[in-house]
This record gives sequence, structure tokens and C-alpha cells, in this order.
Amino acid sequence: MKCLSIQVQPEIDSSYNVNELVELSRSLDRFPEVDRDEGDRKYVNLNYFSENIPVLWQELKVGLYENRSIGTWLKKVSIAICEGEEGWDDYVLLYHYDQSKTLDDLPDH
Repeated sequence: MKCLSIQVQPEIDSSYNVNELVELSRSLDRFPEVDRDEGDRKYVNLNYFSENIPVLWQELKVGLYENRSIGTWLKKVSIAICEGEEGWDDYVLLYHYDQSKTLDDLPDH
């Protein structure tokens, strides 16, 4: 089982709150583990676990990132990454709010 994590940085734009994103995710039958940063940096990780990361990522892209109400906000405040073949040592960058960042291709398996 691998982990796909959406890191939300609500300080960038406080139009929505992370709890609304979690509720939307749950409405898609996706129940993330929510990990809130307790340090100086303010971010929240939504961690999803799956045997089939490509299917999970497609569902999250459509259900969250393309959502009419919250999708624009999510694109401004989030980074999406998943474990690679070697766990987090070779993570895959799926989405970044900074569009100058190079995204990785997700392996088919």
C-alpha cells in the first residue's frame, strides 16, 4: 500500500478551510488521515492510502481539484505527492501550486 499526500497551505489563501476539503473528500468515499503541522509552518497533510495510486489520483483530481466550488482554491494552496518505488526517498510530485515546478509522471502500477 502506498501513500498519496495532499499538503494544503491555507496561509496562502484563507477563502476555504481545510475541514471543507476533508468533508468533500469524504463525500467521494475517500477518507484521508489528517495530519496537522504543529510547528511554525502552517500546513495540513491529507494522507490517502491505496494499492492503486493512479486510480486514486484520478479520482482526487476530478473530485477535488476540478470541483466547481473548492477546486480553484485547492490549486492555489496545495502540493500533491506520492511515494515512489523507494517510498518517500523517490517521491513523485503530482501537483504544485507553483506552476514553475516540474511535475512527475505517475507510473502505471
